[in-house]
Amino acid sequence: MRKENKNMKQNNETEKIFSKLKEITQAMREQKERSITLTLTHKTVLKTLTREPKKSVLEPIES
Repeated sequence: MRKENKNMKQNNETEKIFSKLKEITQAMREQKERSITLTLTHKTVLKTLTREPKKSVLEPIES
């Protein structure tokens, strides 16, 4: 009986620890995603659109 009680307590403790570990892992994953998003946002430079016509790379064929 005592051994069963001890095992039940250990299982309960293990479940609590595992649950906390999952919580921490999820929080770390979310933090990493936020950090990546912020990094990309800061590294991306938005260029203003210009209204200049594009120059052709091809030259007209002279006949």
